[in-house]
This record gives sequence, structure tokens and C-alpha cells, in this order.
Amino acid sequence: MTLVLRGMLLIRCAHFRRRARRALREGFLCGCGAGWLLSCTSPAEHSNPFDPQSPLYTTNGRLAGVVTGFYQPYRPLSGAMVQVQPAGLATNTDSQGGFFIDNLVPGVYTAIASAAGYAADTASIEVIARQSRRFEFRLDGLPVVQSPRVVSTHVSTRESVIDQFFMEVGVELSDPDGANDIKKARVQIPSVGFADTLSRGAGPTRWQRIFTPDELAGIDLYNLTGASFQLLVEDFPGEQTTSETFFLTRVIAEVPQAVSPTDGITLQIDSPTFIWQLAPIPFNHTLRVEVFRLVAGFPTFIAAIGNIAAASTSVKYPGRLASGNYYWTVKLIDDFGNSSRSKEATFQIQ
Repeated sequence: MTLVLRGMLLIRCAHFRRRARRALREGFLCGCGAGWLLSCTSPAEHSNPFDPQSPLYTTNGRLAGVVTGFYQPYRPLSGAMVQVQPAGLATNTDSQGGFFIDNLVPGVYTAIASAAGYAADTASIEVIARQSRRFEFRLDGLPVVQSPRVVSTHVSTRESVIDQFFMEVGVELSDPDGANDIKKARVQIPSVGFADTLSRGAGPTRWQRIFTPDELAGIDLYNLTGASFQLLVEDFPGEQTTSETFFLTRVIAEVPQAVSPTDGITLQIDSPTFIWQLAPIPFNHTLRVEVFRLVAGFPTFIAAIGNIAAASTSVKYPGRLASGNYYWTVKLIDDFGNSSRSKEATFQIQ
């Protein structure tokens, strides 16, 4: 029995050796460490475009990358456009700011990334055969100018027989990179060759400045009505935005006159009634009374009564005033914010 089993094993081993040799010759046997027939695979498909045997084989390259904001943490910009010249190809970034452009013949290209509200960024990029070139664009947000305006203030004072005229310029400025990216704002009046800077005002987006008669260098505000004003705004990376033109609508010649109390009169009441007179005004306006207390000769603002109807000629102080020295003024204000203010009228509360 033992001899018979050995013979059968020898015959079977010889049979499998012949099958293995035949499989190797026919290309169906897959190699393995033990030399045993385990599995078979089909021929390679050659679908990789970088494979020379692929029907999709190309020597062209790819440009890929991301478009972000200018400052860390580099916020991705979706919907930005990336153009490649002179190839004339373009694409838009995805929700993560990513993009790619395929099938670029090897060579040097100019790539341009742009997005609404941002300065475009341009780079010279070399595309290499069968390689993907990656590039990151960081776009600087452009300053945004909102609601620029210029108004005049006509001030009559007790100390001077000559009235003074002030010019106030104000604007709201923002930036996609944050309000702190605004470096400076400059107002220009090309017709008179005037230009000067504004200052940061109350709030992170407010810029303004009141120009005194001396700072206006002898410019007559009446001559500026209808003249074109512009703002030139610059951010820290150096990008600039120029506003649309805006205008000074009016300089108010008429001045209200304080009637009572005035001339330092002493009052026995602590809630005085302020009386004034004003010639008829041919445009819409309201009135505003302001009260100041004099402490050691210096004025301290106490209160204001605003939005008084144009036809009014008096208003009662709504609270109580402590004993002391005071003065009050009445101001007319038109619909555009231009104003004209009376001389100071002094009084005392006993």
C-alpha cells in the first residue's frame, strides 16, 4: 500500500509541474513566493495619461492651486476666476478656493487671479511636461467707500465781527480684509487744487474731519457749491480706491438771532424758555438749541434740544439747570446737514 501511495503522489506532483509550466508559457500564471498557481490577472489597461502606452498619453502639464485672502488665516475665496495666458484658458475656484487647469503645453504662462472687490494678482508660472504645478494666490481686498458727504457750517460768534465757515467731510470706509486695513483717506477738490487727509472718527468704519477757515487756506466755501469732491482711500498693502464724485450742496447765509435770555441776564427760574428770531428760509430745515455751562471760563456741553420745527421761535428747557453761568445757541440745519449757528447768548441761573 505504501508503495502504491508514493507512486500516486509522484504522478500527481509530476502532473501539477506540467500544468504550471504550461501556464507560465501561456502567460496565465501569476507569480507568488511559493511558486504555486493562486490567481490570474488581465493585461494592464494603460489608462494613465502619463503612461506612454496609454491612448490618453500626453506631455502636457497641469496648473493647480488655491485663491485666498491676503492675511492669515488665508480665508479661501470661492468663485474667484483664474486665467492662463496666452493659452486663453480660465476656471473658477470651488468652495474651498481650489482650482486646476489641465492640458497646458509645457512653457511659461501668465496666470491671473481675480475676484469682485479684490485687487487681481498676477504671476509668471512655468508648466513642466507631465507635472502638476501648484500655486497659491493671495488677493488683497479693496477699500469700500460708502456714503461720502461734505457739509458746511456757518458760525457767528460774539468774539468776532467776521463769521467763520467750516467744512466737514465724512465717510464710512470698510475693507474685505477688515476695517483696520485702511491706511489713509484723502479728500480732493481738483477745481481748486485742494487735498488733505481725514482722520478716524467714532466707530471702526467712520472717517471724518472738520476743516477750519485757516486749514481751507482762504478758500471761499460759497465757491465750492457744486464743485466735485473725491476721496482717495489706500490700504496697507498699497491698493487704492477712488470714490465717486460728491458735492457740497449749500452754504447757508442766513443766521438765527438769539433773543432771550441773553446779555448775561440773571434768571430766577431753572427751566428757561429760549426765544429766537429768523428770517424766512426758502428751503426745508429744522432747528436745534444747544446749552453750555461756563466753568472757570471754559464751556461744558449740557444738553441739546433738536428737531425743532422750522416755524418755531421758542422752546422751553425740558429739565432743570443748576446755579451757574451759561450760554445757549440756536442752529438751523437743512436736509443735507449744512448748518448756520447764532452767536452765543449768555445768562445766569441764581
